[in-house]
This record gives sequence, C-alpha cells and structure tokens, in this order.
Amino acid sequence: MNTNLRYLLFIRMIAIGGQILALAMMQWLFAIQFPPVPVITVIAILGIVTFITWRQLERGKEVSERIFVMQLLTDVMALTVLIYFTGGSANPFISLFILPIIFAAASIHPVCTSFIALSAIACYTFLMFFNVPVLHSHIQNSGIQLHIWGMWFGFILSAGLVAYFVSRMAQALRNREHALAVAREDALRADKAVALGTLAAGTAHELGTPLSTIALLSKELELEYAQDSRLVHDLSMLREQAAE
Repeated sequence: MNTNLRYLLFIRMIAIGGQILALAMMQWLFAIQFPPVPVITVIAILGIVTFITWRQLERGKEVSERIFVMQLLTDVMALTVLIYFTGGSANPFISLFILPIIFAAASIHPVCTSFIALSAIACYTFLMFFNVPVLHSHIQNSGIQLHIWGMWFGFILSAGLVAYFVSRMAQALRNREHALAVAREDALRADKAVALGTLAAGTAHELGTPLSTIALLSKELELEYAQDSRLVHDLSMLREQAAE
C-alpha cells in the first residue's frame, strides 16, 4: 500500500502542476475570469497535504487501506471545489474525476472502490447544478473552441497520468511475481534438502541396529576364539569397521 500511495502522491504533484498551468492559461491566454482566492487556496492546501504525507512515508509510516481511501477522497473533494469555482460540469477538466476511481480499482478493496466511485459520481452530479460560471472574452475565443482546447489538455493530462500509473503498477506486479517465483524455488530446494536429510537419518537408523549386533558378536567371538590370533585379528577389524 505504501508503494501505491507514493505513486498517488507523485501523480498528484503532476496534476497540481497541470492545474496551475491550466489556470494560468485560463487567466492570461483565454482571458477567463474566475475567483482566484478559493482556487489558489485549494491548490495550496492540496500541496501541503501532499508534502506532509510524503514526509510521513519517508519516515517509514505504514499506510493502511483507510488512509489510502482518505487520500483518494481528498483528491475528489479538492477537484470538486476547483471545478465548482471554474464553471462546474462545463469545465472540460471534470473528466479528471476518473483518476481516483482508477487508483481505487487498482489498489483497494472493491467495497472501498465503490465508495470512491459513488463519491465521484455524486460530486460530478452536484457540479451539474451548482457552480460558479466563468466569464471569458468571446472576442478572442468562442466558448466551443475553448471547451475543445480544454478537453484536449485534460485528455493529455489524464492519459499521461493513467499510463504512468498503470505501467508502474504492472511493473510492481511483475516484480512481485518474480519474487514469489524465487521464493517458491527456494522453498522447493529447502523441502528437497529436508527430505534428503530425513532419508539419510532413516537409513542410518536402519543400519545402526545390524551394525551394533555385528560389533557385539565380533567382541564375543574374539573372547571365545582368543587362541586363534588370525581370527581374532579379523574379528577386531570387523568390529572396528562396524563401529565406524
């Protein structure tokens, strides 16, 4: 979960940069008027939350699924406020609501994913009826042209972020599968070593009793035929070999 949150924070920082660029273009290139104070405040708060969360990750704090859900909800709420003050559902960047859903689907439990999806849908629906309209100069650009350019920029931003996240998640899954494969191979080798040791111990146990019997009988025969030096020598050698 920590790795997924790192990806989320990294992509959020890219999204913040894209939002700042888009707002700058709206203000100076397209002469669109919007309330700057709440918009800048939301972006600043989102940046602070991102910085604090990143520092906590650097300290090794373990991330639970609940924390990850709260981070996704933070993105949904921040995007809702930004779009509320910049035209509502007419804002082409409203398509960015799909990003938290993609993160949720790839990272957390289906129930939590459903919660994030319903939250995004509810915010999208709210923005269709409640928003602060933006004013722009029709002398420079028509509303249709502006919306098309906004959709183009929003698509580039969404496509880039999704492609990055999905590719990183796929790489993480491949690395995990490789690690699991290596672990399975190590476990198989360990099982074979244990089986071989068990077999050797069983064999030694089975041979131990006959060898002890041979050693005992050899000792008794040595005593019984003590006058036959050649036989005693052979029996002694046999007993020594059995003892080894």
